[in-house]
Amino acid sequence: MGCGSEGLPEIAIHLPSARRVRWEPSAGPVAWGPGRVVDVLRGVFDLASGAWSPAAEPFRGVAWGPPGLWGAVWAVPVRDGVHVMDLGVNGHPVWASRPWGGMAPAVGAGRVVWAVDAGPLGIDLHVRAVRGGATAVIAGGPGDQRAPVSDGRRFAWVDAGRLVVWDTVGPPTPLPVLTGLSAPPAIDGDALCAEVRGPEGHGIDIWCADGQGPAGPGDQTHPSLGGGYLLWRESRGRVFARPVAAP
Repeated sequence: MGCGSEGLPEIAIHLPSARRVRWEPSAGPVAWGPGRVVDVLRGVFDLASGAWSPAAEPFRGVAWGPPGLWGAVWAVPVRDGVHVMDLGVNGHPVWASRPWGGMAPAVGAGRVVWAVDAGPLGIDLHVRAVRGGATAVIAGGPGDQRAPVSDGRRFAWVDAGRLVVWDTVGPPTPLPVLTGLSAPPAIDGDALCAEVRGPEGHGIDIWCADGQGPAGPGDQTHPSLGGGYLLWRESRGRVFARPVAAP
């Protein structure tokens, strides 16, 4: 997904075929997932049909950050909590919390994970099942727990500068990877990438679980995984893509 001349998201590119899909740009926060784009001001855009499903709730002026999306479920942080939308059953009641503004929730495995203002403790992460269940703290304590992402099956986030992965079955697993620089980690199946400091602390490189993370002069930032590809941005603003090796 990319921006047009006005700096607003308006195009999606299918990398294997180079097929491009455009829509009318909007100033609303957006998110993308397999086959869909969510715009909090307009609703859900289906990339295959080119049709919009209008939002059941107006989020103009009340969204505190970009939405999270997976499948038919999307979540929007608002002033008093998280508003979850399901294309099958429309809206759910707002889940009361104090969301941390500007940080997208992560949606996957029938759950939503989002960042919460924990006061003196900084930022914690809460989790809740989309259909039923209570809100729980999945990551908290000293330091900030932030930047959650999901591939629909697993979650990853940054916990006080460490990369953490959660498969929703056992407890979250911290990895010996120091991250949390300019962008969230990226996860897609067995592929996992995150920003790390370059050699001797200079610049930013990208660590990937397959050992093939982009590195070199300048900064390599903003990893994104999906559809068998890794995308990233380098310091002069160009975007690169490479296939992710099968495990």
